[in-house]
Amino acid sequence: LSKSIAKYEAPQDVRHMGYLVVNKAEGADDQFVYLPSSRRVRRVNLRGESVVGTDFALEDIIPPEFEDATYLRLPDETVLGIDCFVVEVTPTEESDSNYTKIIAYVEKDHYVPLRNVYWDNQGVKIKELWVEPASITRHEAIDKSGLKEVWIAQKSKITNLKLDTFTTLDVVKLDANPKLRKRDFSQRTLTAGR
Repeated sequence: LSKSIAKYEAPQDVRHMGYLVVNKAEGADDQFVYLPSSRRVRRVNLRGESVVGTDFALEDIIPPEFEDATYLRLPDETVLGIDCFVVEVTPTEESDSNYTKIIAYVEKDHYVPLRNVYWDNQGVKIKELWVEPASITRHEAIDKSGLKEVWIAQKSKITNLKLDTFTTLDVVKLDANPKLRKRDFSQRTLTAGR
């Protein structure tokens, strides 16, 4: 269904580390990690694993496919003074998600989630994501249908409610229309030092 690759440039202790996730229509997704210290790509199961010691899990950074969950529209609410759609997301068992339920509060103008609340398989609320509304910015991208607007939040904070820790994410640079080829999503690219 899709392929995602993430590589780290900084800090120095994780430089060149990377992940490759191949979302398949059937069966478990293929997940790989490259650790420069071992100079090897390993097949892994990243379910529930934190990203480089942060409070973000890999599925928080690389979201699953739309088909990997069911959706229920709940009554609209106001979050931080902004009108939001509220959607209950229930990942399918086949998706191997770390979460059993996510409530997403999506602002109505640009469809960017302002708040997400996550529950584990014990029915315990374990994480909460908040976005700074003022950091929602517009970017232009071109796809097969032409020019599109892409709206993202450049500042967010996720809190691990069980550990009472948090991680902030600041997007300082975004290329909404990168020139990518199929071969850019490979184990070979994962090991490349660029």
